Amino acid sequence: MKSTLYASFIFIIILVSFSAESINLYRSDYYPNHDNDYFFRPIVDMMIANNSLFGVENWSHKVLMFSIKDDIVLIRQIGGAGQAPAEFRLPSRISVWNDEMLIKDDANLSFFDINGNFKNRFARLAYGSGSICLFSHDKIYMLNLKIDEGHLIDVYTKDGEKISELGKKYLEVDASKYQGFGPFGIGRTIYEGVLLSEGDNIIYVNFKFGDIIKFNLKGNELSKSNISRYFGKHGKKVLKTNRKIFIDQGVKLNRTNSFIPANTVIVDAYQALDKIYLLESDFTPGVKKRKNMIRIIAVETDSFSQVEEYVFNIKEMNRIVSFAVAHSDDKPVFYVSMETDDFIIAKFETK
Repeated sequence: MKSTLYASFIFIIILVSFSAESINLYRSDYYPNHDNDYFFRPIVDMMIANNSLFGVENWSHKVLMFSIKDDIVLIRQIGGAGQAPAEFRLPSRISVWNDEMLIKDDANLSFFDINGNFKNRFARLAYGSGSICLFSHDKIYMLNLKIDEGHLIDVYTKDGEKISELGKKYLEVDASKYQGFGPFGIGRTIYEGVLLSEGDNIIYVNFKFGDIIKFNLKGNELSKSNISRYFGKHGKKVLKTNRKIFIDQGVKLNRTNSFIPANTVIVDAYQALDKIYLLESDFTPGVKKRKNMIRIIAVETDSFSQVEEYVFNIKEMNRIVSFAVAHSDDKPVFYVSMETDDFIIAKFETK
């Protein structure tokens, strides 16, 4: 099927560090890497549980289940396009709690066991909840993206009943500076990010502005920081550019302009053990070439202080989509979804 795959996909790891503390990563495996493997479309979200990697294949309306005990091996495809139970319409998020899996698509929230067997589902929650969801402590946490509502997170039971709210929207946004947007569109532009679970706490990470905020389950804000400083000139430039575009100027959409700048400090964040891993964006505003040396910053879940920095190299035209983190012998192992000549999942380890 793809006889040139090995030749066309070569990572060159350059052993040059951003700082003395940087830890270099090498690619130890990737999938697909044989002609008879399943060549998937973009994996937009990933989760690791019980030595399995789950990847959300958005465009094909599936979730892929891989074994990662040794090599990356596809063992099951969950779902498919449709409206019946266990089928999806553009799935976008996956979250696991106590061996139960929540998968969100454009129509429903569906529950599966950890082996991918369907349990139940209900229709998607209130308009404005967007696609950012977290399943934790047997509750569903949804990022509220309606800019005209003051709270940040909606909390629901597993049956879809809203029971509480967490946090407050904290950025000063003048909605009149936005043309062609509704309240949801503005909020999605400003508060793009991810929700993570750590112990009895919920953590929100904002991709555009680098804010990271921790809440307890009662909704109290425990700590807040900004992670853009950990990414040097890249983080500083993205933050400055985004404040100018999205806070000071606003964005106007019309027939001749439908472009929304996609500047982000990071493209994804993942919580594993007692750390949060932050995957650097490969695009810097004002720079034509994409970055080819990518950083993953590890911060403590308590203080949000940086504890480790990992680096790996990619080709200029490669594009990073999402990632997940496992551990082997107390060392992190990174699974990165990316676009090369094909869409692949690459495994990166320390030597």
